[in-house]
Amino acid sequence: MQQPVYARVEDGELHGTLNDTRNNIKYRMMKEAIQGYYDNHLVPSANMPSIREINYSMGIFSEMGTRESAGALSNSLNQFIEDIEDRPECNSYFAIFDEVDIEDEEHFQLLLWTQLQYVPGNTLEHISQNDHEMLMPGESDFCITLAGRPLHVICLHPQSNQKVRRFPWPVLIFRTIGKDS
Repeated sequence: MQQPVYARVEDGELHGTLNDTRNNIKYRMMKEAIQGYYDNHLVPSANMPSIREINYSMGIFSEMGTRESAGALSNSLNQFIEDIEDRPECNSYFAIFDEVDIEDEEHFQLLLWTQLQYVPGNTLEHISQNDHEMLMPGESDFCITLAGRPLHVICLHPQSNQKVRRFPWPVLIFRTIGKDS
């Protein structure tokens, strides 16, 4: 099973269990890519602070849409949910799939639904296999519940039909919903 390093970014600094230099470099590169995405696509406002003011967690996975990657993602998301109790201001988790080539929007959707359905113990809300094509990731009713915690899911990938949702790698952003978000 994939065992991603779980990392946090707090006040712009990278923290976590960075086991070796290779992972450390990879996480620093992803942190910079996330910061660049926010700087280029989102305008900070009173409701949306700068990425330098946002605390978040992340994990890097090689595969997407497999039982192994879903198990590893589940472990990381459960760690993220546990951390929310101690750090409620850290309300986003970025799952980055750095070795996945996305052909087009349809290919990404297939990988996305397979990935989410394989995450053990999750409940997909407002979604069924028959109507998943009608919902776009990032809409307010696109969420999963894991360990009793609802998580809004936002998706980015290189072949997105929406320019604002393009990112160099496929990314699933899980944001807490409710009093801590």
